[in-house]
Amino acid sequence: VPTERGVEAPNNTEEYHRDIREQMNLRVNYSKDFGDHHVSLMGAVEQLNDDGNYIAAYRNYYISDKVQTLDAGGEKEKDNWGGRWIYSRRSFIARASYNYQQKYLAEFTFRRDGSLKYPPDSRWGNFPSMMLGWRASEEDFWQESLPFINYFKLRASYGKLGMDPGDPFQYLNQYTIGSGMTMGSGMEVQSSVYQEGVANPNITWEKESSYNVGFESQFLDNTFSLDVDLFYKKRSDILAYRDASVPQFTGVSLPQENIAEVDNRGFEIQAGYNE
Repeated sequence: VPTERGVEAPNNTEEYHRDIREQMNLRVNYSKDFGDHHVSLMGAVEQLNDDGNYIAAYRNYYISDKVQTLDAGGEKEKDNWGGRWIYSRRSFIARASYNYQQKYLAEFTFRRDGSLKYPPDSRWGNFPSMMLGWRASEEDFWQESLPFINYFKLRASYGKLGMDPGDPFQYLNQYTIGSGMTMGSGMEVQSSVYQEGVANPNITWEKESSYNVGFESQFLDNTFSLDVDLFYKKRSDILAYRDASVPQFTGVSLPQENIAEVDNRGFEIQAGYNE
């Protein structure tokens, strides 16, 4: 149905998407026995790259619904969209393990993670972890005094990890194009640019610290088993918005900040029977 604006219904939208995801892993292991001593070393590099693209177009006021190309549409209210996405993360990992006569166990791990989401001066985070163990059932006094408990290991561990949730580049002021306003004698619509929010130049990694202590046991020739674990986890520097507001006339909103914390603690008991 032709009208003064063209045909009422026909319009056209075209989209284009492009996504690339690259992941690289490189790992080297070394293991060696020196008499009663056993040493194991590991080094690794991991990298993840996310790319992206997006484009869309919209055209209205076609004189016919037979031609479905962008250049056949009218000049009024033609529109387009954009797109962007970039994310990259790199990790260096090292681990060293040691045991003596399979009785005394130790392991140390160190991670150095970098994320493109954060400003250059806080882009990298260091996250260590450590585990200690003692297989008491391998001791002579244990085998003589408690032979019915044929396996018993005490263990304790501490670990720290980093997470990088949230949108990238929150440390930069970001701007967007508005719908515009009419200006000038011709009353033409002019685009406007406004700030979307306040940047947080101090944004950094969310962190999780874990503490564990417990034991593993088997007794009566491995017929029964009992494992007990006590744990405490604390997440800190969690991204959250402040419970506050800014005057509406500013036109900006508060950014996410590393201000929240969560504690989680408890115990786990696992018993088993095997025959």
